[in-house]
Amino acid sequence: MKNTKAVTVAKNTSTEVANGNKTTSVNTPTTKEQVTEQRNAAITDSVNKSAEKTNTVTTNKPITTNKQDTTAKTSVTQQAIKAPVDSANKPVTVAVTKKDSVNKKKDSASKPAQPSVTVQQPQTGTPSKKIIVSVEAGTNFCMGWSYNGTMEGRGFDPVAGLGLSYILSPTWLLHTGIYYNGIGHLNSSTYTSPHINYDFGYNSADTSITTKWLHYITVPLQLEYTLNEKSHIGFGGTVSYLITSSGTMTTDTQVGSVISNRKDVTQTGYSKWFNTLNASVMAMYGRKISGKFSASLAAYFGLIDLKDNSFFNTQKFERDMGIRVLLSYDLL
Repeated sequence: MKNTKAVTVAKNTSTEVANGNKTTSVNTPTTKEQVTEQRNAAITDSVNKSAEKTNTVTTNKPITTNKQDTTAKTSVTQQAIKAPVDSANKPVTVAVTKKDSVNKKKDSASKPAQPSVTVQQPQTGTPSKKIIVSVEAGTNFCMGWSYNGTMEGRGFDPVAGLGLSYILSPTWLLHTGIYYNGIGHLNSSTYTSPHINYDFGYNSADTSITTKWLHYITVPLQLEYTLNEKSHIGFGGTVSYLITSSGTMTTDTQVGSVISNRKDVTQTGYSKWFNTLNASVMAMYGRKISGKFSASLAAYFGLIDLKDNSFFNTQKFERDMGIRVLLSYDLL
């Protein structure tokens, strides 16, 4: 009995391929080779159509498109569409390429080039702020001097004025300004002007002027070096001009041995027996307190005799020397 090969033909077999929102049914031919060719052609046609559309390709599911965002990118998952077995009974696999990467490349090519922004780094050279104006006030402690066995000039004296600092570099600055400062506690600077009349006996009217304070306008000049953010040191000097003096003026009348009509009044302007100029050298240490406040401590040494020795008929050198303490507040 002969073995006869039977070829089974699937009359009603169909292959469904997603095409948009419709499902297409393809009838298979009667031979097995034609069935394989028809199926491969259907798969190829489905892949080509899915590459032209911007919707998500899925098998046996409709594709939903967001109508409000017409420019939305299509999220296509790389997947494989398996075809039925071929004539060699091997599965046929067709890869679908993601369209996201293609859209991203198009978007990056269509966007205009962004302008480059250059951020300037702060310079570490000379600070941009070159001048600092400050108000300064404090006190001098004058060591005083001995005059005819009496200590004169020792005590605290006021200092106040404006300071001006010019920044030369990050570590050096030049400081100047204009101050008022006084030298007080004078008690041996008395000038007496007698006026004697001989009229039926001894008759005199005396005037005594005692200077208590000397008032100066002072200009400092010092070079300062910055040690760190908080501390600085400096050296320099001052030049002072005597603008006036103040004290008391006493008048009395003496007839014989009786003194009467004694009067004491405050006087200013009698300074001709003091030298007009004064000068000193100094060394200082300064420290930033907080914000715009700072303090300094300086030792100074006078170079000029305060009094006119020819007037007082003495060879004593009255030197202004001591310690200065200043507080400073930066205005600008």
